[in-house]
Formats: sequence, C-alpha cells, structure tokens
Amino acid sequence: MTILSRAIQSNASRVAKDLSAAMDGDRDAIHDVRVASRRLRAALPIASEATRTDIRPLIRDVRRVTRAFSGLREADVVLGLVQKWPSSGSWSALALMRLETRCDQLRAREFRATRDALARVDADEMAAHCRTVARSVRQDAEPAALAIALAREVRRRIRDVEEAVAETGIVYAVEPLHRIRIAAKKLRYTLEVGSRALAGAGPKARRELRLLQSRLGDLHDLQILQEHVRAAAAEAAAEPALSADLSQMDGVIEVRCRQAHAGILRTRPRLEAALHDVDRAASALIVPRAVGRPVRMPRMPATRRKKTAAG
Repeated sequence: MTILSRAIQSNASRVAKDLSAAMDGDRDAIHDVRVASRRLRAALPIASEATRTDIRPLIRDVRRVTRAFSGLREADVVLGLVQKWPSSGSWSALALMRLETRCDQLRAREFRATRDALARVDADEMAAHCRTVARSVRQDAEPAALAIALAREVRRRIRDVEEAVAETGIVYAVEPLHRIRIAAKKLRYTLEVGSRALAGAGPKARRELRLLQSRLGDLHDLQILQEHVRAAAAEAAAEPALSADLSQMDGVIEVRCRQAHAGILRTRPRLEAALHDVDRAASALIVPRAVGRPVRMPRMPATRRKKTAAG
C-alpha cells in the first residue's frame, strides 16, 4: 500500500519543516503541524501491525507534538472569535476589549508551555524514523497484512465513534460532544489512508465525517469562548455594567450552541448509514467473500447405501 508509506513520509516531512515556525508562534504553521501529526498518528499504528514492528516510542513522540500545540491553537481560535464578534450588540466595547486582553494573556501562557513541552523534541530525528517505517511498509509488508491491519484499525475507530454517539444521545453536553468530535477526527484521518481499499464506502464516510467534524469544531470553539466569557464575567463582579454585558454575551453564545447542536443531530442518520457501509467494507478485507458456490458431493447410489448400512 504505497499510499500508506507516502502518507507517513509526507506528513513527517511537513512536521519537520514547520515545527520551528510553529514553536515561534506562527498560526498557520501551528495548524499545519497539528494536522500533519494527527495524520501520522492515524497511519503509524497500521504500519506497525502490518510490518510487525514496535514503534510505540515514535507514536508517543508524535502525540507529544500534537498535544503540545493544543492550548495554543485554542487560544488562537478564541482570540479570533473575539476579534470577529459583532460590536453592534447590547454589550459594550469594554467587554470585547476585556475578553481580547484575557485571550492575549492566555496565548502568552500557552506559548511558553508549548516551547517547554517541545524543548527535547528532535523533529529531524523523528522524520528520519518515520522514513524508515515508510520504507519498511514498501519493502517488507505483505498486501494481505496491510489490508488486515487497515481493516482492524478502521473498525476500531468506528466502534469509538459509535460508542461516543451512543453515550451522548440527544443531550446537549460539552464533554460528550467533544469526545464525538475527537473520535470522528481520528476515524476520518484513518480513512484518508485506506479509503481506496474500502470501495465506495470510504469516500462517502469521509464526507460525512468532515461535515460532522466541521460542525462539532464550530460548536467546540463557541463553547471554549463561552468558558472565557463566563470567567471574565466572574472576574468583573465588582463592575456591574461590565458583568452584565458579559452575561448578555454568554446568553447569545448559549443560543448559538443550542442551534448548532440541533443541526448536528439532524446529520446523525446519514453518519450512521455511512459508518455501517464502511464497517461492512472493512470486514470484507478481513474475511474475503467466498468465490463461486459450494461444491456438492455426488449422491451415493441406493444399492451401495444398503451395503454400507448392512455392514
């Protein structure tokens, strides 16, 4: 599966190329490094199983990169939302300024934390290790082993999404919805590696997962913004007018969150159908469909049956 080896090599190169700029705070580089590291985390377990090699230390290093930028990325998203927030509402410009200042302070803290977390990460060494894994996939992995490894990983990720959806139900709750978003993102990146092997079910599921992930991502961003609005309102308890403005913003965000949640619920039947199709296609990679009809044994002549029964 050359697409797997290419995915490992290209995303490792992207992390190595953009990591320095990301650690300097470049917003585009931060986004690119996080996406590339997530794609690596989706591809590496498949390669590990198919080649029967233990690369858990490498997977841990890649995961460390993803997580190191999580807080900084959230700070950037929230700051962007505050800066785009309409100033024509019933809240004052002071409320928006207070939120923006708070977000700037948050980003400065997260920036320092990110640099500390990645101080011992050698991007070039990690990329070299990934190239070795990619070469092993090309040269050593049997096609059947690759298909089985892909199918198992896809089915595991499907179970994660289904369990997260079942646990959440139709209730609006922040953490359960966040779990669905993360599970859907991991499945989507896994399908990027192997959608060609899953017939027409892979691309369809990727489209549904991309839509779900986008809507859940927008909802998550609003929820994070709401957390900061509420914290700022609590800090402004001694300033009644400012606190009232922030409470008004909190109410507007709550309505938007509920509306976004209702839209997500409407996409659930399509998602469940797509997951069912992918699961069936992945199962076929593990247990190939029988070719032709079973061979019928010839019927024993009646006289021979009698002799056999007699002894």
